[in-house]
Order: sequence, then structure tokens, then C-alpha cells
Amino acid sequence: MMTSPRLLLAVVSVLAPCSAALAHDFILWPRPGHLPAPGEVRLELWVGDHLAFEEQRGFQVERADRFDRVDASGAHDLLAGRVDADPPFATVALDHPGGHTLVLDRPAVSIELPADRFEHYLEHERLAGVVRERARRDESQRPGRERYTRHIKTFVQVGDRFDSAGCRAMGQPLEVVPLIDPARLAEGQVMEVELRRDGRALADHPLEAMTLVEGRPRSTHMRTDARGRARLRLDNEGEWLLRSVNMRRCEQNCDEVDWESRWAAYTFHVGARGSHEPTRCSERRSARPRR
Repeated sequence: MMTSPRLLLAVVSVLAPCSAALAHDFILWPRPGHLPAPGEVRLELWVGDHLAFEEQRGFQVERADRFDRVDASGAHDLLAGRVDADPPFATVALDHPGGHTLVLDRPAVSIELPADRFEHYLEHERLAGVVRERARRDESQRPGRERYTRHIKTFVQVGDRFDSAGCRAMGQPLEVVPLIDPARLAEGQVMEVELRRDGRALADHPLEAMTLVEGRPRSTHMRTDARGRARLRLDNEGEWLLRSVNMRRCEQNCDEVDWESRWAAYTFHVGARGSHEPTRCSERRSARPRR
């Protein structure tokens, strides 16, 4: 059963009083996270810091470059005909058994932060390479000028038809790609993922996992290996978030920015212990939208 984001806000605000200085996460939160039979899922877009949700957003046409539902047959565009609306973000019909990934890419935003806040943000996200590069360029005391995009997805399993749809890469500019079928994840199993930017594995890069343990948020920090992969033991039932930030020096249209970053957030549900046997993914195709 999912825990209220408002409860999470109260808990995390005690654990992380300095979070206001950090960048916000955007995550898709499906309710429910698992459907026993075909039906509708209420898709919520929450904004906050590390599961400390502060605000729920409605749908904004100008803030969505891509909104798809991806199943075993491919990617299905959910943008067509959609208009601005109050929360929840969307209600999506999942009308057949199997795996469904809901994918949201948001357009670029440019920001400028004072030097101390930008350095704190880089340290918090474990972007040591950017810290070193700013120091090498004698920029550590200069404001951070950044252009960022967000690449968000969530997986929902419907019924007991296991079709490996959740193994598909979505082709997002920064993406956490499952190497274990998310439809069969259960407490006590090991999840393996590959972190990709522009379709290529990101080696030795930070990746963070978050979940609730006895009602309290817990964060696990990892780094990908030489193949861009990381393994995580799923030691409790419920909702999980995998997130990462990748930042590089700006190379094109850089009049107002020095850095470009991609943010990835992937949420999925973990079932009860012993409910399923894990299955390694073999499907490596990318799912692109039908326009």
C-alpha cells in the first residue's frame, strides 16, 4: 500500500532541514502502483526533495515534450488532444493485462544559482567531476548557470500476464533501464539497472535509490560500474524511486548557460516476499512514440 506524500514531507523535513537549498525532484506516482485487473490508474506528478513532496502538479501542455504509455505493442502517445488541467496529472486507462510504463519528458529550463548554492547542489548530487572542472576554470566562486531537462517514468503491472514490457528502454536522454523485469520484483530480490545518457551507458556515475522503511525514508547511494550498471537489494515491499543527475559543459546555444544537466527519475512497485521469481530482461529495443 502506498504512503501519502504528505506524510513523507513531514518525516523528511525533520531529517533534511537544508533541503530547501537543493534542487527539486519531479516524480510520477501511480495510484495504485499495481492493478490486479485492467482499469484506470491515477497518475500524480509530485515535486519535492528526495520523497519530501511539497506540491502536486496538474497537466501543463507547454511543460510536456513527450507523454507516452508503453506496453508490449509499443509506445502510444498520450499528448494528443490533452489540455491544461488541475491535479492529478492524468488518469490513464490500462485496458489489458501486462506491463505498462508511463513516460514523461519535460522541456529545458535555464536557471542561475549563487556560487555557494550551486556548489552545495553539486556536492549533494555527488557531481565531483563538475566541482573539479569549475575549480580548474577558476569558476568556483561564480554563479552556476545551468540548463536542465527532466526525464521521468513509472512502471505499473496489470494482472499476472508477464510480457517483459517493463524491460524496454524508453529512449530518454537520461534513463534508468531495468535489467530485471520490474513486473516480477519482490521483496528480498536484487534489482539490476543500467544508467544511459543518449543511449550510451554511463560508467562510474552516481545513482540513488529511495524507499520507505517502517514509514521513514531511506536513501542508498551507488555508483555504476564500468558497464554503467548497478545492483540494489530490494529489502522491503512498496514503492521505490531510482534517480540520477548527469551534468556536462554546455556545447551548443550556450549564451546564457555554462552547464547542461539531465535528470532521470524511475518509480516502480515491489511486491511481497516470495510473490514472484525474478526474471532477467532480454528485450533491448527502445520504445519510441507513435505520432
